[in-house]
Amino acid sequence: MKRKTLDGIYSAKQQDVLRYHYNHAYYMLINHGAVRTGKTIINNDIFLDELQRIRRHAQSKGIIAPQYIIAGASIGNIVRNILNPLTQRYGFEFKLNKYNQFRLFGVVCCCVGHDDVGQLKPITGMTAYGAYINEGSLANREVFDEITKRCSADDGFEARIIVDSNPSGPQHWLKTDYIDKENESNGKIKCFHWNLFDNPFLSQSYKDNLVATTPSGVFYNRKIDGLWSTAEGAVYRDICNENYIDELPSISRYFVGMDWGYEHYGSMTIWGEAAENDNIYILIKEISARYKGIDFWKKQAEWALKSYGYGIPFYCDSARPDLITELRSVKCWCPPIDKSIEKGIECVAERKKARTLLIYRPGIDLYEKQQAEYVWDERTGLPVKVNDDVMDSERYAVYNHDKRKGRKK
Repeated sequence: MKRKTLDGIYSAKQQDVLRYHYNHAYYMLINHGAVRTGKTIINNDIFLDELQRIRRHAQSKGIIAPQYIIAGASIGNIVRNILNPLTQRYGFEFKLNKYNQFRLFGVVCCCVGHDDVGQLKPITGMTAYGAYINEGSLANREVFDEITKRCSADDGFEARIIVDSNPSGPQHWLKTDYIDKENESNGKIKCFHWNLFDNPFLSQSYKDNLVATTPSGVFYNRKIDGLWSTAEGAVYRDICNENYIDELPSISRYFVGMDWGYEHYGSMTIWGEAAENDNIYILIKEISARYKGIDFWKKQAEWALKSYGYGIPFYCDSARPDLITELRSVKCWCPPIDKSIEKGIECVAERKKARTLLIYRPGIDLYEKQQAEYVWDERTGLPVKVNDDVMDSERYAVYNHDKRKGRKK
């Protein structure tokens, strides 16, 4: 059987990272940049090497159970991003105990979520011999700092922390306090930046499709070029006249988005899936109004049910559970929704670029005006909260309907 060369196992960028890992005494190694570039794969292998380095030290010092921290956005993310790939690549079987710990190479690995300070308890008071922080930009700063403090073995061992991260905004603390401080760290911090084209193992067609479907602006900058980019300008840059239609095709299924309002506009958007292709969503009807109470919206909901069928989902802003209860009183099905702003906007933006989100022009009122005014706030990295009612209704409907159909996580 022919043996693979190193080039057949690792990309050139991954080999650069490995060489640095084996030949330098760093404190923190950060691989940051675009998606699907191989950052986590190489960190997974470095993690295995670190455990063996810890084991050798522990054996020389007579330490029975040295501890190591693995942190991710959730335990599920740790399993998906680290443990499952290691099982597939090397055949390891990981069995977490009730404390979310497992033992490998004689090292006790403690898995913790890092997105909330409430998940700190498992590592409080711990002395760790190193840490692996997955999805660093999603970490709560206080949790991240506590993990670094725990890596404090004082028996002559140099603990190391390895981090991988997709980019966020340029003012994110991981960027300003760690990545940007690399040159001031005297070799303690080493960073490698990745873009999509650093991964030669992805097919050219996959790369071409990802480039073609990634929305312009901040999403492209981060997802393809791996940049810590500011969200600025128009939120939806790729919408054009091709997204608007003047005749409705046959519709197979309907769903509704609802953003509550009184002094500002409330907005109900009614959507349909094209009968010929259920991946094409069409905004059929927009109802936007100010100074209208719940009785008005109940009447609109009843009309929608009679017009488009009972049992269609109403994806409503969860900020007003009392109003959702009122809609349910007229037989509306209002499932729980995910209000994630960035993920929801990216979902809508991808569809607008791919022309799988269409707008029936005769059915809209404020849509075009609010679409044109929907811009990023450079200070917050979120859309400006002015005249965004229809855009919120659209996001609730499209993103959550995609999630319900299993197209988005």
